[in-house]
Amino acid sequence: MKIDWTETIGGVPLIKVRDLLRYMGAGTTGGERTLTREDISHRVGCDIADELVGEGLLHVCEKDRHGGPWYEITDAAPRLANVKMLKRINRSKANFYVTELLRRADDINANLELLYRVKRITAFGSYITDAADLGDIDIAVELEFKLSREQRVEANKARARASGRLNLSLLDELSFGEREVKQLLRGRNRYISVTNYDSLEKLRTPTKDIYPRLEDERDC
Repeated sequence: MKIDWTETIGGVPLIKVRDLLRYMGAGTTGGERTLTREDISHRVGCDIADELVGEGLLHVCEKDRHGGPWYEITDAAPRLANVKMLKRINRSKANFYVTELLRRADDINANLELLYRVKRITAFGSYITDAADLGDIDIAVELEFKLSREQRVEANKARARASGRLNLSLLDELSFGEREVKQLLRGRNRYISVTNYDSLEKLRTPTKDIYPRLEDERDC
């Protein structure tokens, strides 16, 4: 997604809007936050709730007992939330990063200790166009849990405990295995933007499956 960071929404710089959407859970695997008009104003410095609704980034989800609206993110919000302020890269560099991404997917699927395997990676956005330069590489990742559904909760909690990380929330523990695999897949590459697969399906944007590779599918 190509962004002009000098633009504003309701007078608020896009970087602040992006950070607000991230705070509300856009583009993450964690839970989403609903905010009041006052909450939004407090985080960005002024009241832009109506403008964000008009831009299709938020919508009213409910009213409080005094009739005031609560807002939540829309399916379009992750596109802006995932955009990074990075130096643009050329097509050759982007292709190299994708090759490395697919290699990491192979390594993940060969790792017997991990709870999830990479079932599918779908690219969208500028990477699947003929753009000569890109701001990032947008992908959606579909993971597959290796064990039975009944084992999911305890397996994730056990994996979280084994990591030695302290003060994890219950939500962090329950999604630990999925987060772990996505972090390994990104490989700390800031140009890789990962979107939840269910969000991708709602964006109605052109896509291209890049994993498994065609030769992998023929081998199955």
